[in-house]
Amino acid sequence: MQQYRPFGLRPAFNSSGIMRPTVLATIDSGYGTTIYQGAPVLVDGNGELVAVAAGDDNLWNGIFQGVEFTDVEGRRRYSNRWVAGTVATDIRAYYFSDDPNTFYEVQADGSLNRSAIGDQAPFTTISGSDVHGNATFGLDADSLVGTGDQSQMRIVGLVPGPDNEWGDAFPILLVQNSAHPWVARVNVP
Repeated sequence: MQQYRPFGLRPAFNSSGIMRPTVLATIDSGYGTTIYQGAPVLVDGNGELVAVAAGDDNLWNGIFQGVEFTDVEGRRRYSNRWVAGTVATDIRAYYFSDDPNTFYEVQADGSLNRSAIGDQAPFTTISGSDVHGNATFGLDADSLVGTGDQSQMRIVGLVPGPDNEWGDAFPILLVQNSAHPWVARVNVP
């Protein structure tokens, strides 16, 4: 049985068989939200990468993988997280997969059974570790929406592995982005 140790989203596979890990974007200098590795991100209308909050109507392109930039002292920096308020130039942010056919692993914050396959759910509150820079959120098991409704992730199965079964307290699931901006959504104004 799993303990609840959420790790954000981890890329698992793509239905095409090809994983596309490096998509380049930029972040606005001084952007005021910390973005952790494995957290959902969106490319906004200005082409800037922004953090995504939990919520059924919040679209996301992929997951944040890291950033490189030149700091105010002229040194090149590399990090797996963007720290809120960082002032920099020549910012290059990396996020994983603009492809809506990418599948991810995520830990549920509560028990689910096999009937959850096909249901959708939002993220729990997006959080991360300021020590190692990795995301620490999961799937909100109490907020499942059924057929015909929309949320942020669609449950497609269970990650095979030891001590990971349907009905466990905190199963690790396979999910797909159901709130990708390139894909038509249902019941969303």
